[in-house]
Amino acid sequence: MQLLPNQEYYGFVMKSALVLLVVGWLLGSVASSEAATNDRLSKPQSQLGPSLDSPVFLGLYGQIGTAFDYESGLPGGGAFILFRPGSASNFFSFLYNWNTGFIIQADYLPVSGDDQYILSADAVFRKYFQDMRDPDALGSTFFGLGIGASKAQISSSYRQKYWSWLAEVGREWTLKGKYIFWVKGQYRHYNHGGFDYSNATVQVGAGIPLPW
Repeated sequence: MQLLPNQEYYGFVMKSALVLLVVGWLLGSVASSEAATNDRLSKPQSQLGPSLDSPVFLGLYGQIGTAFDYESGLPGGGAFILFRPGSASNFFSFLYNWNTGFIIQADYLPVSGDDQYILSADAVFRKYFQDMRDPDALGSTFFGLGIGASKAQISSSYRQKYWSWLAEVGREWTLKGKYIFWVKGQYRHYNHGGFDYSNATVQVGAGIPLPW
């Protein structure tokens, strides 16, 4: 039995949040293990200091936006895992020097009613303009670029999968020393097979630190 569009959306969000949680746990476990056993990672404490303890956040966001070839005022949302520069350096060492975070996100936006939408799994690099390498950093404006694997639902019986890319700009805050809150504008480009699902959205997100 085929799921209704809204059922598929909520199922996607729940499954994506679970997958992001598991991926974040695995990445955090691997990074902690390597830092404890690898001299290359454990020696530079005098240089990197507490930045290796930089938190990893799991969160959700809501968004509203416009699909340029379709409709405007469309609500959507998604889930994310955010690695601040100190924690992101466990996977991409250059990100610490660049004061850049790394984000894995699942993104949903309808483009026309309930039966046409775009779902994306994205990897995003977020460049901060204030120093966010300290675990106690309070916040920063940012600019980000990313790429996503997207599924475009064209009709109830036809969908296509293709790559999309995105750009973001916004502001991120740390609340009460550990929670995060951010507001951003995002542009996503998707044009494939004669269908243009490119869109621009305004997003509000919040997250909590993972306990490892």
